[in-house]
Amino acid sequence: MTELDLTGCKQLERLPRLPNSLSFLRCGDCPKLDLYSTRLPPLPTVLTHVYFEGCPKLRKIPTLLEGAMKVCCADCPNLVNMPASLPESLTELVCFNCPKLESLPASLPESLTELVCFNCPKLESLPPLPRSLRRLVKEGCPRLA
Repeated sequence: MTELDLTGCKQLERLPRLPNSLSFLRCGDCPKLDLYSTRLPPLPTVLTHVYFEGCPKLRKIPTLLEGAMKVCCADCPNLVNMPASLPESLTELVCFNCPKLESLPASLPESLTELVCFNCPKLESLPPLPRSLRRLVKEGCPRLA
């Protein structure tokens, strides 16, 4: 299995053991999913796309392994922090409707081509932007200059 879409799993409290072949993971509309109250299973080394959408208990994105290319966090009202560092392979980072998100990592990967921060009113600053960045969206983030 290469793709796992857990959209609409209203009773899901923790991630199942993930197959080593998994490259795409979507957790959408999972109101009970809490990655930090229980032990997080190992993430597959080939995981390239990670989406967390409508996960109100999500407070922090798990540390991603090298190889991850796209991370999207949308409608996660309690997301406060991103991992301290992001994989150098990351090309897209999307934070959409995360009203408690306070910060991004201190540095962004040089491979990043797209950064979207939309409706993240507590986000106070952006780290230095990589030269590879082609698209930057920072709407609904009044604390950003």
